[in-house]
Amino acid sequence: MKHLISSIHNEEQLGWNEKSFRYVAIDDSDEFYIPPTFRKQSKNNKQATIGSLDEEANNKAIALYKQQCENSYQAYSSLLKLGVGREQARGVLVPSVYTSWVWTVSLQALLNFIGLRLGAGAQSEIGAYAQAIVELIEPIVPVSMEAWKNRQ
Repeated sequence: MKHLISSIHNEEQLGWNEKSFRYVAIDDSDEFYIPPTFRKQSKNNKQATIGSLDEEANNKAIALYKQQCENSYQAYSSLLKLGVGREQARGVLVPSVYTSWVWTVSLQALLNFIGLRLGAGAQSEIGAYAQAIVELIEPIVPVSMEAWKNRQ
């Protein structure tokens, strides 16, 4: 419980702004995250995946996923052409559309976020995101990052 309260407290120190497709239109149709490898659902953990699909199933999954991303963008574009406001049209976009974020965060809260997202049981995609953040901030706060790594 203490760890949960600490996590909640640290997360409150985050401030972020995501590019909202309510205010700006998407400029490009192919800016979606398409996983290169799809994983199987864990049999004993509803929130986890394990291993990967065989090559044939993975290729089919990629094709289905990509088609759905393209379909969502086509529907979005068609709605805009009909005069539907961006605020409503964005509802048909799949969550894997790329966006941009601006974060204002304390180093303590950021390191907490990274520690959780690089931890055991974290989804691999958020782990890759956390690792990219590490690579971005290491040159900015090298002494702090070295200390943080040594306590892990």
